[in-house]
Amino acid sequence: MPKKEKEKKIKSNLPNLAFDKPESVSIWIMGFANLIHKQFIKGILFLTIQAAYIWFMVTKGIGALNGLYTLGRRSRVGSHRKGARFRFLPAATIPCS
Repeated sequence: MPKKEKEKKIKSNLPNLAFDKPESVSIWIMGFANLIHKQFIKGILFLTIQAAYIWFMVTKGIGALNGLYTLGRRSRVGSHRKGARFRFLPAATIPCS
């Protein structure tokens, strides 16, 4: 029979994320753990930032993300007029001061 090796526990400085603690709600609601630990100003600040982010995403952010998908596919208004062409001058003709 093979010998059973003892399990070695690795010490870590990272916090133990147990989902049975009230602080684990802070994964979804920013600032909740701060409010539990009586850090009211910091907790309210985080809650305000999260509420502002959600408000922005609902009102304007989804449209902005959709615009990111179509970036470069839409033509600008007035850029395709008849006869409108870009003309470039050679660099040697630009006067230097």
